[in-house]
Amino acid sequence: MNYSSATTEILEVSGKLVVVGTPVELPEYCYISGEPVTTERRFSKTLYYINPLLVFLILLGIIGIIVYVIINYTTRKRVVVHYGLSVNGQKKLKNKRICGTLISLVILAGAIYLFMQDDLDLIGLGFFGIALFIIALVITLSISTVMRVKRYSNGRFYLSGSSEKFRENISKQRRDTAV
Repeated sequence: MNYSSATTEILEVSGKLVVVGTPVELPEYCYISGEPVTTERRFSKTLYYINPLLVFLILLGIIGIIVYVIINYTTRKRVVVHYGLSVNGQKKLKNKRICGTLISLVILAGAIYLFMQDDLDLIGLGFFGIALFIIALVITLSISTVMRVKRYSNGRFYLSGSSEKFRENISKQRRDTAV
């Protein structure tokens, strides 16, 4: 892949967040583990920032969902990130996904078991189990992504999900270029 069009540099490291413009090519370190990566281990991802308060529109029912979709597509902010991911980083992501999926399936199996009982009280718990299953799947999808846009302000995207070692490598690289 050719990442030569990605010219924006990393603006800063702010706590656990990496602050970038768009598009951005992150340094050749694994975003998850901080290990050096080769150009063959580089990926491109398009991320969007959507104001999290818009999710409350869904509570208004079908009209709220329609309004949410319209506002989402008209106001979201886009950033293209070129990043590295080592073999160890990919394994960590895969393990998170497997663990979350297994937990979700155990919850689903428990809910199905409760539905199979003749007791009406247990069937009610089965519906609760289905809701818990859906919540567990959403959480699994959320935590098993490489990076997320946590915040957007003045053309800056605040990316989460990076390892401490990755952030240290960025800080060190910025100090070295400043000298």
